[in-house]
Amino acid sequence: MSLIPYDDDLFSFPSDFFNPQKMFKNSMKIDLCEDDKCFKLVADIPAGVPKSAIKLEFDKGYLTLNASVKSDSCNDKSCNYILRERFSGQYSRRIFIADNLDRNGIKATYEDCVLRVTIPKLAEGKVSKSISIE
Repeated sequence: MSLIPYDDDLFSFPSDFFNPQKMFKNSMKIDLCEDDKCFKLVADIPAGVPKSAIKLEFDKGYLTLNASVKSDSCNDKSCNYILRERFSGQYSRRIFIADNLDRNGIKATYEDCVLRVTIPKLAEGKVSKSISIE
């Protein structure tokens, strides 16, 4: 039994192996940690995504991270691609963090394709509302 789900032939790949939707499905890798005062999220944003195309939303304990990228390598309608590997579309991650977070104290920085978000905790018993983070 082989651990590789392909034939023994090195060049025998499944038909959808190079499908961009599968290749880039989870390309926003994240780390989430917490201490007594806050949660800290670090996300690797794919190259080519400008800061203006990144959106964070916090709603009912869920943090949603959206990033969109547009590949404009050939704008001409008569252009026939011979090879197209660059992805155009939307990346998205949604994770539950907690309900008792200070939505007004959320801070985010973006540098060198790394997004860092600090989310302070509220006092026990309080629940925050939804917010869109700039």
